[in-house]
Amino acid sequence: MATAKKVLLAAIIIILIVWAIVIFFIAAHLIVYFILGIALLVALYLLFKKDDQKTNFPPNNPNNPNKPK
Repeated sequence: MATAKKVLLAAIIIILIVWAIVIFFIAAHLIVYFILGIALLVALYLLFKKDDQKTNFPPNNPNNPNKPK
């Protein structure tokens, strides 16, 4: 019976190690996707935000509506 208990214990330990690796990889991917989602939201915000300060570019364009009178 001692060998059966050792085999059972080894099997339980191996299963726990495999589950720990699986859960670690799932958590790591969730963290990566969370960071990528935040980066995407920031990029979209920077892309679509309204320009409060209009830039005068090129500076000597006579048809530029933003040129100060």
